[in-house]
Amino acid sequence: MIVVWALIIFAAIYMVRKFAPTRQTHALSILQERFARGEIDANEYRERRKDLND
Repeated sequence: MIVVWALIIFAAIYMVRKFAPTRQTHALSILQERFARGEIDANEYRERRKDLND
């Protein structure tokens, strides 16, 4: 019975981590939106994207 509960808990944690957006993904999407709206230029977009990926 303990093994069953451990598997259920492990599966729940795995699903949450797999499908929850990460902070980096969220930051990149915000950066892409700002670039698309024209709030930042191409050079600033590339610099910030590089910073986020490092």
